[in-house]
Amino acid sequence: MRKGEEFCSYVGWRKERVEEVVTNKLRTTLLRLSMDNQLEEEIRMYYNEKNKHLIALASSLAAEIAFLEKRVDAIKDDIQAGKGKAVHQEMLDEMQTELVVKNVEHKALSIGLNEVDVPEEFIVSVKYDIQTLIGLLDAEVQNPQILHHGFASLYLRCR
Repeated sequence: MRKGEEFCSYVGWRKERVEEVVTNKLRTTLLRLSMDNQLEEEIRMYYNEKNKHLIALASSLAAEIAFLEKRVDAIKDDIQAGKGKAVHQEMLDEMQTELVVKNVEHKALSIGLNEVDVPEEFIVSVKYDIQTLIGLLDAEVQNPQILHHGFASLYLRCR
C-alpha cells in the first residue's frame, strides 16, 4: 500500500468467484467419489497411506526372513556335505533363533495389517450423504451452516 500498485501485483478476488471455484471443486470431488467403487478405493488408499510405515516394516521383515531361510538352508547343506565346522553349527543355531524371533515379530505385525474391510452398508450410507451434499451445492444454498453441518456429519461417519 505504501509503494503503490507497481510494486505489488496483488489481484483481489470477489467473494462470489471464490465461492464458485470452491463449490465446483467440491462438486467434482464428490461426484468422483460417488461413481463406481471410487469411495471404497479412496478409503483403501487412505488406510494404506496411514499404515505405510507398518507395511514397509512388514515387507522388510519378510525380506529378512527369506534371506535368513536361504542362509540356514545353505549352512545345513554344508554341514550335511561335511564342509561344515563346529562354528557353522553355532552360526546355524543363532540364525535359527533369529529366524524364530523375526517370524513371530512378522506374524504379530501382519495381524494388525489386515486388508481394510468396508461394509457395503457404510458405502451406501456415505454415497447417500454425498448425493445430499451435491444436491445442496447444486441448489446454491445461501446458508453455509447447512453445508457445514452436512460435511461435518459426513466427516464423522467416515472416521
